[in-house]
Amino acid sequence: MSEKSPEGIQVRLLGWFACTIGRGEVPIAPKAQRLIACLALRGPTPRTVVETLLWPQAGQTQAAKGLRQSLWKIRKATGDALLGAYGDQLELLASVTLDFTPASRLAERLARSTAPLEESMGPTAAGLAGPAEQGVTEQGRWPCLDLELLPSWDGEEIERARERWDTMRLAALQQLGESTLAQQDLLSSLDYGRRAAAVDPFNERSQMIMASALVGLGDMRSAWRLYTTYSDLVGAELGVDPSPRFLRIVTGVAQEDVPLRR
Repeated sequence: MSEKSPEGIQVRLLGWFACTIGRGEVPIAPKAQRLIACLALRGPTPRTVVETLLWPQAGQTQAAKGLRQSLWKIRKATGDALLGAYGDQLELLASVTLDFTPASRLAERLARSTAPLEESMGPTAAGLAGPAEQGVTEQGRWPCLDLELLPSWDGEEIERARERWDTMRLAALQQLGESTLAQQDLLSSLDYGRRAAAVDPFNERSQMIMASALVGLGDMRSAWRLYTTYSDLVGAELGVDPSPRFLRIVTGVAQEDVPLRR
């Protein structure tokens, strides 16, 4: 986690919503949580836009009333240390720390990086590394990449942000898996592949990372089981076969030499 703000105000969007002051979690009403999350994801936003997003079925008067009530509840719980209002604009204060902001930057940096993992770590990323930062093991590193953005929350705004986050964390985990595979750290590569597959079980790149690590470990039975399970999944759900490259990883045989699913 990034360094605390002077007031100690932190907002967590990954895993589940929480607002903390110092070490204590502040109870926030559900609609007020939505308001905080909206500003955390969008940045400064006009009041009228917030009203439309959070009270889409209400009339203008009722939406404005709902916004005023939520603002009052937030200020009652956190004082003036969380929200700022400048004219028609609402925003979180710059002193508020968000888990999502450094995690997003980390995921993008890792997804794009071809350098050794240590070179990918900046001051912010170091706090998100997890136990392996102390050199214990590569497995279980970057735990923020395993967390869903506001799970169970609905709404187009949240779903779009969640989709972007999932795309970036998936790419980061896959890049880590391929990087450790190239370094012959097979157990770590297998772990990253599994974590990537948990984000999107249909993505073949994650499955091939796991299969390559299993083959490297000499576990051909598990590699083949992985292939057939994935083949059944995409066959049933998408009506397609795994790629020839995936088949060659687990058997060394080209796909044109084996019967295809029809």
